[in-house]
Amino acid sequence: MLALIFGGDKSGGWERGDFSRVHGDTTLRAMDWRAYAVQMAAYNRWMNGKVYETCQSVADSDRKKDLGAFFGSIHHTLDHILWADDALLIRLREEDRNIEPYRAPMIADFEELLQQNPENIAVQQALATTYASTKKYDKALEHLSKAIELAPENALNYAMRAEVYEVQEKFEEALADLTQALKLQPNSAAALLVDGEIVAAAQEERFTRKKHDARFPEHAVSYCLGEAGIRVKDLDSIVFYDKPLVKFERILTTYIATFPRSLPSFTKSLPIWLKLPREWGLNLQATN
Repeated sequence: MLALIFGGDKSGGWERGDFSRVHGDTTLRAMDWRAYAVQMAAYNRWMNGKVYETCQSVADSDRKKDLGAFFGSIHHTLDHILWADDALLIRLREEDRNIEPYRAPMIADFEELLQQNPENIAVQQALATTYASTKKYDKALEHLSKAIELAPENALNYAMRAEVYEVQEKFEEALADLTQALKLQPNSAAALLVDGEIVAAAQEERFTRKKHDARFPEHAVSYCLGEAGIRVKDLDSIVFYDKPLVKFERILTTYIATFPRSLPSFTKSLPIWLKLPREWGLNLQATN
């Protein structure tokens, strides 16, 4: 059985016809992601080269001077660029690149920055990822737990800690953190299941580059079907996960914004949501 599952909080204003309008019954081909990744990597390398070339002309004292930027100094910002590239390559390749000589001083720099501002969540996350890459999972958990303490509403902190728990095979803790992350930030996403097994899955934000993208996941759907080399007509079922309370809140907001023109529609739909007798809506409309 082939099943396509997609969902989100619908805050992006999905329409019922989005799926058929975008995809119809044509063959869905995934983007050439390898070529795209190579192109972006080449751009990243070119831009990093220009940044490093410019920074070489800056005196060491000026490079480490706190300029009030997010990471303080140019030096610590460069640390963050190195950390981000390191984290990306670890995800893309099973083996590590030869960045080991840079990790110890990078950790020292981040620890120094953290001493200056212990509530910097981005540095807590950077330290956690760097420690995890060196298999110091307890230290990684320490910094991620601190990040959660500082920002309990940040879904990314829970998702990152879940990854560390998964590596340690603490699956119950990982599941609890992932559940909390989804509660806090229900991103639009799609997954393809074949006989109950996940064949492909992706979040829409990975393709649109819009953080927490809640719009209809057309790119994620295309990717999943393209990975399996199938068409929409090959699916046995399409399942949508909806959050009723979020949808109800959106409906109420719309009714309030368009009152009093929305009153007739409101009195018809509200009894359905609240499972009240149909006459309740008619009586309310008559009294107004």
